[in-house]
Amino acid sequence: MKHNARLLHSPAGFLRAMQMSRHQVWILVEGILDRSFYGQLCDNNRLLSNHTYQIALAKELPGSLADGKQNLLSLYRYLRGRKTLINTLSGEKTLVCFMLDKDIDDFERTKARSPHVVYTEYYSVENYVFRYGALSSALASAACLDIGGIRKEVGIDSITWTRRAAEKWRPFVKYCLLVRKLRIKNARNYGVRSSPMHSEAYSPCNKTKRDRLLINAMKDSGLSESIFTIALEQVERCVDKLYSQGKHDTIFNGKWYAKFLAEDARKVAGSRKYSHANIEERLIACLLVTLDFSDPWTGYFHRALNELIKML
Repeated sequence: MKHNARLLHSPAGFLRAMQMSRHQVWILVEGILDRSFYGQLCDNNRLLSNHTYQIALAKELPGSLADGKQNLLSLYRYLRGRKTLINTLSGEKTLVCFMLDKDIDDFERTKARSPHVVYTEYYSVENYVFRYGALSSALASAACLDIGGIRKEVGIDSITWTRRAAEKWRPFVKYCLLVRKLRIKNARNYGVRSSPMHSEAYSPCNKTKRDRLLINAMKDSGLSESIFTIALEQVERCVDKLYSQGKHDTIFNGKWYAKFLAEDARKVAGSRKYSHANIEERLIACLLVTLDFSDPWTGYFHRALNELIKML
C-alpha cells in the first residue's frame, strides 16, 4: 500500500511523525524520476506488498530546498546517530530505506555502508532507463517519427546502443574520473550536460580541447607533470578495463545518453519535421513506460529491499 504526502516537519518532528505513522516502510529517493522508477519497483516487490509504505523525495524532507543525495545522506546520518533507522514503538516497527544513485562513490570510497542505503549498480537511475528501455519505441513516441527508420539507426539491442554511445565519450569519462580522483575544484566533469571535448554527441573527440582541459587540470592540481601523468595513466587503465568488461554504465553518467538519442532522432528525421523541443526530457518519460519491472535486472534491488523488509 502506498501513500505520498509532503513532509513538513523538523528533523526531530519528522522522526516522530515517522514513528507514529501507519507506514511501516519509508523509502526516500533523490528526485522525481527516482520516485517513478522506485515506485514501480516497489509495486512489483512481493514482500513489500504486505506492508504499508511511503515514497518521499529529498526535497520533501525537513529543511530541504532542493532534490539531492546529500540531503538524504544528512538525514541518514541523523537517524543512524540516534539508532532510529529501525524504530519500535508500542510493539510496531518502522524502518527507513534510502535509494541513491551510485555516481562514482565506489571509486571515491564514500559509499555509506548500511543495508538501509541502497545504491544503484550503475552510475544513476538514468543508466537503467536507457540500458533496459525500448529505445526505438520510446524515441518514436518522443520525436513523433516512424519506428522503422529509428530502428535502423538505433538498432534493437539497448545495451549495445549504450556501449556505442559511451564509447564516443570515453576520453571525457577518463577526464571526469581524473579530476574527481585528484579532487580538482571547479573542473567541469560529471555535472555538465555535455562533453566539452565533443561538438556533438557522436562527434570524434577534439584532441586540442582535450589537451587544453588536461593542461588546466594539471595546473589546478598543483602536481608535477610526472605525478599527474601517472595519475592519468592509472585512470585510463581503469576506464579501459571497465569498458572492455562491458561495465561502462558504472562510470558513464546516464543523463548523457539523452543527447545521443536526440541526435539519432535528428539523423532519422533528416529534412522532415519532427518533435524536437525538449526531446531529451521527454525521452525519459517515454522510456520509463517501456521498462519491464519484472525483468531480471530488477533482482538486485529486490534482494536489497527484501533484506530490509525481513527486519520488520
